[in-house]
Amino acid sequence: MLTSSSTTIFGEIIAMKGKSRQQLADVQPMIGNKVYKPSGKPFKSGNKVNTVIGVVDHAFTNHWAYIFAEDVSAVECFRVKKFIE
Repeated sequence: MLTSSSTTIFGEIIAMKGKSRQQLADVQPMIGNKVYKPSGKPFKSGNKVNTVIGVVDHAFTNHWAYIFAEDVSAVECFRVKKFIE
């Protein structure tokens, strides 16, 4: 069972995982743009290119993550690059 003190400790551990967290102002300009993964892996939709519709705090890594119009996934911002047609 989690108590208020264990929740605080857990929150501190999660906060420490994001070693070089980007600033929200640095990642927001990508909203509305198409992005791809340099790794070559597809998004959950199966697409190689997705459209960013928002930015969320990733639940597990404490990094900013993009959410997409094409699927319901969240991918850390540093894992994608702007797609230029």
